[in-house]
Amino acid sequence: TANYEAEDTEDPEWRAIYEKRCREEGFTAYFDYSWQWAYRERFEKAGITADMSNEEICAAMQTAMTEITVDGLTGEGITWDASGEPTKEPKAVVIKDGVYTAM
Repeated sequence: TANYEAEDTEDPEWRAIYEKRCREEGFTAYFDYSWQWAYRERFEKAGITADMSNEEICAAMQTAMTEITVDGLTGEGITWDASGEPTKEPKAVVIKDGVYTAM
């Protein structure tokens, strides 16, 4: 399941959050998908670091993913169970004139 619904980067509230993150954390590229931040926050909370083994990262992610809820292109309020399966209501979209529109 992919949730690639970009945020409105021209929205003043989004822009303020983005610019704050750039100043505080030194980002130089957009993190314009809210789900990326949800993952990042949970992975940091789980203590995942680059020097961990694959097995350690996977074990930590299994717990962290059960604590994430995201809204995205393919559903709203998406959660994951311990097996990694998402729980969500199905959602379909049409791309018209370059804009995603819910069906």
